[in-house]
Amino acid sequence: MTALNSPAPSTTGDPVGLHRVLEPSGVLFFGSAPGLDKALINQLAVHPEAKHLVIDLKRLGRVDYTGALALKAVFEEARSANLTFQIVGIPAHAERVVERVLQSRGPLPPD
Repeated sequence: MTALNSPAPSTTGDPVGLHRVLEPSGVLFFGSAPGLDKALINQLAVHPEAKHLVIDLKRLGRVDYTGALALKAVFEEARSANLTFQIVGIPAHAERVVERVLQSRGPLPPD
C-alpha cells in the first residue's frame, strides 16, 4: 500500500525478526485492504519467530469502514498466531471509525 494499488505495506523489524512493523500508506479502503492481510501473511512466512506486530498508520491519507474492518481482521489473525499487536499513528480523521470497529466485539486486550 505504498501507493493506492500497491500489494503490500512497507515492513521493518528488528534484526532477529521478533518485532515486525507494517506501514501502509495512501488510502486504506476496500480496494487496498487485502494488501494489509497479505503483508501479515508474508511477514509470518518470512519471520515465523515474530512475537509482536505493530501497524503504523501515520502515512495513511484516508481510512474507510472497510479499511478499519481489514485492521480488525489483521488483529484477529495476529492474535490467533499468538502475536501481541499494536496499532499506532492513527490519523485524527480515522480515529473514530478505527476505534469503533476494533472495539465492536468488546474491548481489545491491553498490550
